Amino acid sequence: MSLGDLRISYNVRGSGSKQRVIPIREFASSQCADAKALCLVPDASCIALILSNGNVLLVSIKTLVDVPWGQEGIVGDDSLALIEIDTNGNGNNDCLKTPTSALSYCALYSKRPVLIYSN
Repeated sequence: MSLGDLRISYNVRGSGSKQRVIPIREFASSQCADAKALCLVPDASCIALILSNGNVLLVSIKTLVDVPWGQEGIVGDDSLALIEIDTNGNGNNDCLKTPTSALSYCALYSKRPVLIYSN
């Protein structure tokens, strides 16, 4: 990810390695184009873009790459979900305003995906 673009590298059976560069503005509004960190959710159905204001934009992997998986993911095919995070509180949420790292995993017993990010 650089300058509002996603660089995706993937392998296609029989065709070898391929790359795509996709401007975030192609599928999201301009206020969502300022992503600072990203991670793939555990089932690879979507990516989580952590925006500079602390909000999280979930993007279906099918929006980015033609793949046979991801039908039962967190977000539907070719769709987005914006999760707004209140970072205007009492100052304790400053670490969420300029995210630099993100991690996603599935909880052991609930099988729910968890996203952690901070700076």
